[in-house]
Amino acid sequence: DEGRTALRELMAEIVAGTNQQTREVPIIKASGQVALFSLSAASLDPADREVEPDRSSARRPREVNGIVTFRDVTETRAIEEELRRTNHFLMNIISSSADAIVVADIEGRILIFNEVATQITGYTEEEAKYIIHVVIKTSRPSGFLQAFRQVGNRSPKFADRLLSWPACLH
Repeated sequence: DEGRTALRELMAEIVAGTNQQTREVPIIKASGQVALFSLSAASLDPADREVEPDRSSARRPREVNGIVTFRDVTETRAIEEELRRTNHFLMNIISSSADAIVVADIEGRILIFNEVATQITGYTEEEAKYIIHVVIKTSRPSGFLQAFRQVGNRSPKFADRLLSWPACLH
């Protein structure tokens, strides 16, 4: 019955002059399964809103041309919720890690630069996003290492670790 109430309210708003409204409501399907539906309603004649109603028509219900759509969004909302939970879980792992975690996309843009990475390099996440993006996009591994040696100037501990990296990076 919540679905019927929502539909009535939606239509009342359209009749009252709102051009478009959308609501999500649980609706019981013919199968008995409860599903979440997105109900959208829109007036097809918004120009009529500005015209003063004729007093003689006050006794009859006002006619409004409109359209109502129903879309089952149950699965979409479930997937969105699962993505939120997974993202929260992974971000907790990354932020609580004892190791530096840096994640970059294929273009070299830094997506994640955790607090330990900040402590080791001395750069904030925003600074690292700019510096590392430029280095990966324009340099070979040796250029990458050299740029991070410059980072080491802010953090001697980090510079010592860079010097111990495998020779293939030098």
